[in-house]
Amino acid sequence: MSIHKEKYKNLVLYLSHKCANKDNFGKTVLCKLMYFCDFDYYEINETSITGETYLRLPRGPVPSKLDKVLKELQRENKMKVVNTHFHNYNQQKPISLTEADLNVFSGSEMEVINNVLLRFADFKASNISDYSHEDIPWSATKSNEAIDYELVFYRTPEFSRVAS
Repeated sequence: MSIHKEKYKNLVLYLSHKCANKDNFGKTVLCKLMYFCDFDYYEINETSITGETYLRLPRGPVPSKLDKVLKELQRENKMKVVNTHFHNYNQQKPISLTEADLNVFSGSEMEVINNVLLRFADFKASNISDYSHEDIPWSATKSNEAIDYELVFYRTPEFSRVAS
């Protein structure tokens, strides 16, 4: 799978913009929102939105190229990352400095993205990390390995986006 760079950058900008006023929103929450956007979309359409590879790390799924993309967006003056504190934890808060170009997304992609925001935007980092650990793609993958998108087809009804 290859990275869809414009979609990737605009997903980061859009999620960061939509969560800008939420104290809980930091890099950890961004990682999990991206994971659910890509994996939920894959479950429905058998392709991801960004083409990103996610790694099974101890705190949940992490997009492998996120740091590189954040740095690129910062160089382009489209984003800044601020170090803050939330509930006595250090937090890296991505802040969008520009509007995302939503024209890069299809209607079905926007539907999944907005659904993920509705479900998870208010989760604290620890809660969304714990929740992601219950999703089959993460739990069925060995530590530090890439998470296979195909594992979404084994999700439990609680996680499935296509369960009847």
